[in-house]
Amino acid sequence: MKSLEFKVELLSDTLPGSGSSGGVVIDTDVAADEFGFPYLPAKRLKGLFLESACEVMEMAPDLITPDDIERIFGKSGNAESHSVIVGDGLLEGMEETTRWVRSVVENNAGFNKIFHPERIKETFTIIRRQTKIDPETGTAEKHSLRTFRVLKRGLVFEGTIHFRDDSHAEKDINLLNLVVRNTCYMGTGRNRGYGHVKMTLLKDGHEVFPSESISMMEKGGVA
Repeated sequence: MKSLEFKVELLSDTLPGSGSSGGVVIDTDVAADEFGFPYLPAKRLKGLFLESACEVMEMAPDLITPDDIERIFGKSGNAESHSVIVGDGLLEGMEETTRWVRSVVENNAGFNKIFHPERIKETFTIIRRQTKIDPETGTAEKHSLRTFRVLKRGLVFEGTIHFRDDSHAEKDINLLNLVVRNTCYMGTGRNRGYGHVKMTLLKDGHEVFPSESISMMEKGGVA
């Protein structure tokens, strides 16, 4: 099974959302692990890549087809009929950090207060608030105040993509590189300046450039 890495750099504060609230204060929270370290859920990343793939197909139908999209991402409603397995996006270097924090907490009960999940989450996030303005009165509508947590600009997340079908892996790597590069925004609040990202695909630790992928695909999609 072939695999490659991806990186997601946040160029602006980002609200990917976790689908849940943060208690009685936060209306929309970010996804975080048991220690409070934020991450980008694999399901949301795959959805972004699928959306981007459809955009790339509209721009360059000679490079990516509906059959390619179905092979890579699968048929709707059938989670097992796809060639790629997208992993969670973890904070850069987080695997080693998580092991260290786990070891400290498990061997020193008093450190639970220092490494409290909420305190760790606050290190990587910012609380934002917004209200809905009544266009007629120019004042905030009642009960419209919403509080949400955003990831700080500058954070870098990394993860792995695995390919089930090695026979199409090289072609799919090139296709996926164009898809990943085309993904420039994620999460909610995009029209408010949130969610601007830079995504990069890495093969054997080296960045794969779009020009290389296009060149390979014109030759048949094989490196």
